[in-house]
Amino acid sequence: MTTGPLPEGMLFIERGWLNANHLVIDAPEGPILIDTGHVQDQQFTLNRLRAAGVAPESLSLIVNTHIHPDHWGGNRRLVELSGAPIACGVRTAEAFARNDLRAMWAEYFGHDLYHDRSQPPLTADRIWQIGEVVQLGRYAFEILAAPGHAPDSIALWHEEHRILVSADALHDGDCGVLHVAIHGREIVSEALETARRFRSLNAAVAVPGHGPLILDVAGAIDRLEQRLLEFQQDPSKLARHLCGRVLMSSILAAQPVSLDDLCRLAADARWFDDYGHLLGSRDGAQLTRLMVNEFMERNLVRVDNGSLIANMSR
Repeated sequence: MTTGPLPEGMLFIERGWLNANHLVIDAPEGPILIDTGHVQDQQFTLNRLRAAGVAPESLSLIVNTHIHPDHWGGNRRLVELSGAPIACGVRTAEAFARNDLRAMWAEYFGHDLYHDRSQPPLTADRIWQIGEVVQLGRYAFEILAAPGHAPDSIALWHEEHRILVSADALHDGDCGVLHVAIHGREIVSEALETARRFRSLNAAVAVPGHGPLILDVAGAIDRLEQRLLEFQQDPSKLARHLCGRVLMSSILAAQPVSLDDLCRLAADARWFDDYGHLLGSRDGAQLTRLMVNEFMERNLVRVDNGSLIANMSR
């Protein structure tokens, strides 16, 4: 199996805005799956894998790049089907073991759209150290620390083919949101250090946690670095980045949702208290309406039978 710029035995499955992408690596004992999507969309994850020719029952290993539920929510169902062990980095394994809701951001956003508390994460079976080289099928990957969006995040680097599995530390000119209210302002500097470490690898292709494969990796890192420098200089830009993406994720998770219901979700959400004032507002409902209007002007959201629907896939 292969997809475009990836070598034989690797399959990239792009998901939507809400769920993490998948990378499948062929192995003699059965395919290896990197990241598993949200628990709410686990049936769709199974369908996507099967449509790509990957039998979920045949998985031999599940890898989670970090603690956020869009990257591990499908673990339990996939383990039930396959019996595959779970591998991750040290800090992720520790967060799994203590069911660390704070690290998951599960309670912070004022609702349970992203997290099913009845299904805490399974504990890790294999714990990878930073700098360790792991064999995934025919390919050896070095485990890299990739803090920023998630302090526990790892990346995987295959030197021969110059493949970087960057997860949410690098999207195409972007990265996952930087939640400084929980992790502190230093995570912006950590994200910059991660981006610069990635640049030193001279990767030919990057496999991001969201969005398409990145073929101009150097260009994507340059754009990310510029964005992160702007976040350091102007906290309002970081706040707009986070608020816009979290609000869009809320629409995707709750849709079809009325604007009034979305405003009520925002009114209960601590993230508006922590970031809204940086955008000139301490009224979550007011800021929600303004941002939804911006989404509609950009054709990111539409109104259907009085409810908001996102114009992108989950």
